[in-house]
Amino acid sequence: MLISSIKTRNSMAHDLSITGSLMLSLLGASGLPALADNAFTAPAAVLKAPQADSESSAVQLRLQYTGEAWDLSGGTRTKNYTDYMHSLDASLSIDADKLGWRGAHFYFDALGINGKPLTNDAGALSAPSAIDGLAAINTFRLYQAYYEQRIFHTDVLLGIYDPQTQFASTRPMDLFFNRAFAWSTPMTFSGMQGGLNLPLYPNSELGVRIKHEITEQLTAKVGVLNAMADNPTAPWNTDVQFNSKTGALAIGELDYTPIARTKIIAGYWTLTGKFTSADRFNANGTPHQYYGTSGGYVGAATRVYTIDGGRGVDVFANYGFANADVNPVDHSASGGVTVTGLFESRAHDRLGLAIGYLHISRDSFFAKRPFNGDYELPIELTYRAQLTDWLTVQPNIQYIHNPTIITSVTKRDSYLFGLHFELGHLFNL
Repeated sequence: MLISSIKTRNSMAHDLSITGSLMLSLLGASGLPALADNAFTAPAAVLKAPQADSESSAVQLRLQYTGEAWDLSGGTRTKNYTDYMHSLDASLSIDADKLGWRGAHFYFDALGINGKPLTNDAGALSAPSAIDGLAAINTFRLYQAYYEQRIFHTDVLLGIYDPQTQFASTRPMDLFFNRAFAWSTPMTFSGMQGGLNLPLYPNSELGVRIKHEITEQLTAKVGVLNAMADNPTAPWNTDVQFNSKTGALAIGELDYTPIARTKIIAGYWTLTGKFTSADRFNANGTPHQYYGTSGGYVGAATRVYTIDGGRGVDVFANYGFANADVNPVDHSASGGVTVTGLFESRAHDRLGLAIGYLHISRDSFFAKRPFNGDYELPIELTYRAQLTDWLTVQPNIQYIHNPTIITSVTKRDSYLFGLHFELGHLFNL
């Protein structure tokens, strides 16, 4: 959890740091073609399997080193604070269809994260970093491992996966780092009331996802996962644990794409575990227990102006809600605008500005703490540029008004200036 103590393993962190240095040297010296800028639908915050490509090899190995340097003022810090985090990602994609197994795909992803979490210092629920692993910082682990099978218009995925890679995503919002713009925020924190460690980045869990194309424009998705991701006392491990108290996480979503570059999504989720009330008590004085909680989200993205080709202006908006009795965040909203190819000579660069809103439930345990207020307001400005075949950089500026983790009556808004970069290479084996 964000406010829990961070467990570190010094020897592992040291090994990962050395590995990162070796990766930098290797990739920087290779001069070989690397990952395309669209290899990830989110800049390292949510790592997704590459889409099928008829011209690509049946077996692909992807390596990426991601670094972030941050300067922070405000938040929980009384003076300026600098931080550096980095991650390593190694994934293996096997398109078994090209090997004779029709419609089959296998995907394996190992993820390493190293550095001090930035979120606690910012004092914000809306995590500002793309690679901040929160309580799972300083770890190297299996992130995803699944089998995917296409049967006519239906696609079935089975294995260990992160639901953020499969649900609630629109293209314009994937540019931003702050997680207020990357997922249904009420769902992100829904497990905290019951002590859950949900299967969301960098955690993952065993589950199934079924996607069916109803028409060319309309797609339905359903996912069911074990609600407790891994072992909360050992976040560096990939464990599969089943517990009746934690239950299951189920998600359903409809995606509608009426025209090119326009997408509308609507989803509903539920947790079947046990949750403790922060303000309701039984006759014997014990906190009242709720069985199950739920929420939903809607979102849309569209192109509002085309310059030429892929260059143009896109906008997006999202709204999420959850049961206010037990969930720390009961409402959230976000929206933004992105410009692709602002300069003709940089046709694939992307500029973006987004603003979000998180409302703290008055009935949750968060409301019982001396927070700055009952809402949080993050704003982010960023610019993503692929400088070479193997190097992408993205400067980032964020302002977080009313960061709600700070347990002080003195309000200290957070100001963050960051530089995110990615070094990567895709090997066709």
